[in-house]
Amino acid sequence: MSNKTRFPILSFLFTLLMCQMNFLIAEEPDTIRIMPIGDSLTQSNEPGYRVYLYHMLQQLNIPFDFVGVKHDKEGEQEYDTDHSGFAGYTIGPGPSLLDEYDEWQQGNILYHLDKGHHILFSNPDVILLMIGVNDFFNNRDTACYNPSVVGAERLDNLIYHIYRILPETSVLVSNITPLRGNEHFADLYNSQIENIVSKYQRQGRICHLVDMRNGVNWDLEIDLGPDNLHPTASGYQKIAINFCEKLKAIFSLSE
Repeated sequence: MSNKTRFPILSFLFTLLMCQMNFLIAEEPDTIRIMPIGDSLTQSNEPGYRVYLYHMLQQLNIPFDFVGVKHDKEGEQEYDTDHSGFAGYTIGPGPSLLDEYDEWQQGNILYHLDKGHHILFSNPDVILLMIGVNDFFNNRDTACYNPSVVGAERLDNLIYHIYRILPETSVLVSNITPLRGNEHFADLYNSQIENIVSKYQRQGRICHLVDMRNGVNWDLEIDLGPDNLHPTASGYQKIAINFCEKLKAIFSLSE
């Protein structure tokens, strides 16, 4: 075969190879970076909703990665232990009972978005935001701050700053879960969250409400622990299912 014949054939084969490689690259799905952000309901891993959610997402056969600035205790863990859950933290700003235990004297999530722990430096694609309950219990500014009335404004401000830092991220906003013994706990706060989420949707943001109050079939005698607030294993599993269903809907995932 002459050189004149060989070169066009080699050129054709090279072009074909590159096309196949580009096709494979295009077909390879991107890893979805998921960051759970919140308080003790996010931090908990015994079992915690993150454990259940990890295994649920694995069943979908999609590439995902939990990211965060914290990690569960070392050992033979059978799930991705990264998260940004801080037990006792409030939404922020403002004084919190957890300030004295925080290295920067800021026991709230808002401060740590891009300072302190630098929560958002992991650049998540999706944020599972579950925060607000400690504004009712660990707020040290009770004279000036009523979370039932203006707590949702602080949540709105937190979401605003998340989008200021990461405008393309998807934020899944949970409302506050039930409190056994107080049927109307945080009702006024929760009632405002849907409007907040809708506002960011109108701005073109990817923002969704995950209704953990009425969207979960709670059995409060079984699903909440002895402190009447923190879920048991069955309660955390229900939280995970709710988050998983929302993720499936957003990313058009199927089993």
